[in-house]
Amino acid sequence: MLYLLALWPEQGGKKKMSLRPFTRAFVQWFDGANLVDIVRAHPRADRDAVDLEFLIGGGGIVGYAAPHGVNAAAMLDGECWDHLYDEDVAAEQTLEGWACRLCPKDGRRSYGSIDELWCEHLLQPFATWIGGQLRPAEGVSYYARGAATWASLGPPDENAVAHRRLRATLPSAGGA
Repeated sequence: MLYLLALWPEQGGKKKMSLRPFTRAFVQWFDGANLVDIVRAHPRADRDAVDLEFLIGGGGIVGYAAPHGVNAAAMLDGECWDHLYDEDVAAEQTLEGWACRLCPKDGRRSYGSIDELWCEHLLQPFATWIGGQLRPAEGVSYYARGAATWASLGPPDENAVAHRRLRATLPSAGGA
């Protein structure tokens, strides 16, 4: 947690920003997520959210985490071309605990706390995506047809209008 606390801006030069509920849960989760080599988290002082700075791709991927969702967007020349990852949650408290009302009722899982819902239903799948798709990706390819744009992770594609190389050899989460 010290890593994130060191990044937090001081408010008025006197004190660090207070921990809001989602930001607090994110900080605790991020501290053990083994992502500091690929993502830098910037808690927002103005709302309960975290800006995500990806340390690969030269600014070609930016992200955001908030109580309602987490995403990673493919950027080209300052414009969003596509969301490479986008997961939403609509938290509701039920008699059984906390659940996501976006999930089908049959098979919907209940969590003991809203922090548990955020971490297991929202943030852990994000970490799984980073480990399984972003880490091994060679780069981001950007496509356009008329006014439509999209992007995908993978090797350079001759049909893409642009390709941004990600860091070629990114260490594994364990630092190997």
